[in-house]
Amino acid sequence: MQGLTSALKLVDPFIVALTGIASYYLRFGDLALPVSYMTALLSAFALTLVMFEAFDVYRGRGMRNSVVNLLTAWLAVFVALVVLMYMTKTGAEFSRQWVGMWTVLAFIVLIAARVGALWLLGVAYTRAGFGRRIVIAGAGVLGREVARRLRESPSAGFNVVAFFDDNPTLRSSDIEGIPVQGTVDQIKDIVRSLPLDQVWIALPLRAEERIKLLLRDLAPMNVEVRFVPDIYGFTLLNHSVKEVSGLPVVNLTESPLTGLKGALKWLEDKVLAILILLVIWPVMLVVALGVKLTSPGPVLFRQRRSGLDNREIVVWKFRTMSVDQQPMPGLPQARKDDPRVTRFGAFLRRTSLDELPQFINVLLGDMSIVGPRPHAFWLDEFYLDKIPTYMLRSWIKPGITGWAQVCGWRGETDETWKMEMRVQHDLYYIENWSLGLDIYIILLTLFRLRSPQAY
Repeated sequence: MQGLTSALKLVDPFIVALTGIASYYLRFGDLALPVSYMTALLSAFALTLVMFEAFDVYRGRGMRNSVVNLLTAWLAVFVALVVLMYMTKTGAEFSRQWVGMWTVLAFIVLIAARVGALWLLGVAYTRAGFGRRIVIAGAGVLGREVARRLRESPSAGFNVVAFFDDNPTLRSSDIEGIPVQGTVDQIKDIVRSLPLDQVWIALPLRAEERIKLLLRDLAPMNVEVRFVPDIYGFTLLNHSVKEVSGLPVVNLTESPLTGLKGALKWLEDKVLAILILLVIWPVMLVVALGVKLTSPGPVLFRQRRSGLDNREIVVWKFRTMSVDQQPMPGLPQARKDDPRVTRFGAFLRRTSLDELPQFINVLLGDMSIVGPRPHAFWLDEFYLDKIPTYMLRSWIKPGITGWAQVCGWRGETDETWKMEMRVQHDLYYIENWSLGLDIYIILLTLFRLRSPQAY
C-alpha cells in the first residue's frame, strides 16, 4: 500500500496537468496552449502537490474518507487558482467552459486512477501470486485481529497461510479460514520447507520469553519478522509508531492536531469564522432583536463549559430561556417541551440559530468550527466514571458543529448509551481528522440545521 501511495503522489499532479491539456483540446480542437493556460496548468501542478498533502488525500482511512478528501483537496486547488486569477487580473483570459470541463474531468480521472490501481494490485496479489506469504505466531484475539485486517485490505499484498499457537485446543482447527498448523516452536520447520516471506508475531506482552526464543530460532533464516504489540486492550487515540533517538516508541494516545496539521486547523478556523461572520451578521442582528422583544433579559447567554484539555471557556449563545431559568449545575438538560425555553428560544434551538455567536468564540481561540460539542462541567463530572473514554474528547478544541451532531447524536442525553454514541463519534472524528472531513461536516451541517433532537 505504501508503494501505491507513493505512486499516486507522483501521478496525481500529472493527471491534473494532462486533463487540463485534454480539456483544452476538447474545447478548442488544438494543443497550441497560450502562455496564460500553461501558467495555470503549472500552478495547478504545484498546488496539487501541496493541497493533496494538506487535505490527507493519501492517508488511506477507507474509501469514503479518501473520496471526500480527494474532492475537497481538488476543490481547494480550483479555488486557489481562481484567487490567483483574480489577484493577477487574468480571469478574463480563460474560457469558463474549459475551466468547468477541466474541473470535472480531472476529478473523474483521479478517482479512476485509484480504482484502477487498487484493481491491478488485487489481481497481482491474489491471482499472479505476488502477495507476500506470511504466517502468524499466535491465534489469540490479537492474531485473529491481524488476520482479519489483512484480509480486509487485499491491496496491502499479504497472504496469511497459517497460524501457529501453543494452545492444544486450537490444533488442526481453522480460524478466520486459516489453518492452525502447529505450535510456535514449529514455525522454524515451516520456514525451512515453505516459501515464506514474513513471520508476524502476535503474542501477548506477557509472553516475553517465548518471543525471545522465537526470534533466536528465526535469526539464521532468510525470513522477515514483524512484531505486532498487544496494545488493543488499551484505550487508544490516534496511536502511531515513531522513532525517538533511535528508540521505537508506540504512541498510545496523542492529539492529531500538532505541527502542520495544528497550523492548518488554526488557519481554517480563523479564515472561515471571519468569512461566515461577514455573511451572517445581518441574521445575528435580527435574532438579537427577536430575543430582546420576546422576553426580558440580556440578548446573549454566557455559560462556563469545558474546552481544550478540560480548561474552562465561556461559550456565547443567544438566550433561549427565561432569565431566571437558565441551566445551572445539577439542573437537567433542556428537554422536549421544556417550560424554561421561551417560544422564540424554541425556534432558535430547532434551527440552531442560537449557536451563531460561537463564531466569535472561534475568533477568540476558545473553540473550533468543527469538533466535539463543549459540555457543561457538571455533565463532564457526571459521565467521567460512567464512560472510560469520555474525557478523551478534550484532546482538541470543542466545536460549533461536529461529526456526532451531523450523524444525529445531539440534544438531550437522558440515557448513558446516547452519550456513549456521541463520544464514539467524537473520537472517530479525532482519530480521522483532516481538512476534507471538516469541510464535509460543515456542508452536512448546512442541510441538517433543523433537528428533532434540538430542544
